[in-house]
Amino acid sequence: MHFLQSVMMLKNLVCLVQWENSPEGRTTPRRKLQDCLQSYLQMITAQLHHSSCDVSSEAIKLMMLIGLPDTVSMATILNVATSTVNYFFCILHFEDSANRPCILNCCCKVLESLSKTAVGQTILLKELVEGALQQENAFLFGGKVVKYVDNASTSKDSKMLLLQENQRIGSTVSFAKQMTNVFHGGTVGKGVKPQVELVTISEDLMLMNIQTFICVVHSCLATDSRPLGSQSSTPGEVDSKSGNEVLANLLVDVICPDVTHAGVVWPEEEHIKTKIKMDLLIRNKFDSNPILWELMDMIASDSIAMCHCSPLLYSTLSTVINYWDSARVSRASDAPSELKASCNIIKYLSKAQLLVAPFCYIGEILDHLDPHEMFVLLSIVWATMKINTPSAANYNQTSPDQPLTRQTPLVCDPQHVETLKSILQRNIDRFGHLFPRFFPVTSSTIS
Repeated sequence: MHFLQSVMMLKNLVCLVQWENSPEGRTTPRRKLQDCLQSYLQMITAQLHHSSCDVSSEAIKLMMLIGLPDTVSMATILNVATSTVNYFFCILHFEDSANRPCILNCCCKVLESLSKTAVGQTILLKELVEGALQQENAFLFGGKVVKYVDNASTSKDSKMLLLQENQRIGSTVSFAKQMTNVFHGGTVGKGVKPQVELVTISEDLMLMNIQTFICVVHSCLATDSRPLGSQSSTPGEVDSKSGNEVLANLLVDVICPDVTHAGVVWPEEEHIKTKIKMDLLIRNKFDSNPILWELMDMIASDSIAMCHCSPLLYSTLSTVINYWDSARVSRASDAPSELKASCNIIKYLSKAQLLVAPFCYIGEILDHLDPHEMFVLLSIVWATMKINTPSAANYNQTSPDQPLTRQTPLVCDPQHVETLKSILQRNIDRFGHLFPRFFPVTSSTIS
């Protein structure tokens, strides 16, 4: 009965605030209930953790309607941000809820209002990214999450102790001296490790979750943030760090296992052989959490922000170069995971205008190449990026209305261009229609 009273009270408050925002309510001379409820924002936010879905859904509707006060404390921003993001991920777990789209839209509106402050934007992006990578949420976006399978062979009655299982193998199978004895892995006293399987959801729901998450992040980035405590942004003022740059720095901090990349814009070619362990850890993050590729694609629209992601770019590029150098497949399309990573890297560098032409177009031909040609082209991309270091200092913006301009033009080695041309000519039957795109015909070329 108590939660029914809470639901009824929240519904009445929602109706009152909606009436105040109607034309009739705006003309009535009275103190607005909305202003009064803003003083109790943290108490309303606490209802998001209620065990009843009806209470929490009405609470998020009320939070969306009342908004944030003009002056808000850091504690309130932190409380509202963390609670709303946690509630957002909880709603994504509900597959068949009829109110799911409406509640998600309310969450998006609340998060968008929080991101109007610079502190709130930073907190929100951090909570959203870290929440999407957590084990309990990663599978919602296509992430690889495993669960243990409790089958009949591991039941309490038929389970064999780990020691007994290994003794049984040792007494029945004789191994040669040069061979290593193979034992079952498990926990002492609990038997062999149980089987595991991936936690999956339907592809349609996964794509819907990814689209919803990207829309929420984009709404947080699209809002003009202001310093905490200020009423509004100064006209003509340029924010020293855009939301894309905040997101880029956050991704680097979350994904990179250490700080050895600090101060390195683009390393020497020896990095490909000497930093394999760190590069594989970063690459595994991307493979286990495909949502990271989507976030990188969002950042790629901002050249300066993409420069901050250079540790992620050269680490993933290093792993694919190492793979294609020793790959045993006949065509690049036979290794879809490595091909996808290679195409994504080229796409991000091209979209951010960090890769010089004609190498910015090679993503269109990668799936038709063999491993050696992939290795050669990606190695050239590494060398080209080393010449044209992706540094934010290379870009200048005179005013918010003007586009970014690069102070030094992108250049490339003529020998690398000839190598690309020879690969296209060797596969002219497949790339003949693309040749003018890579090497446009000019009047000087004809003469």
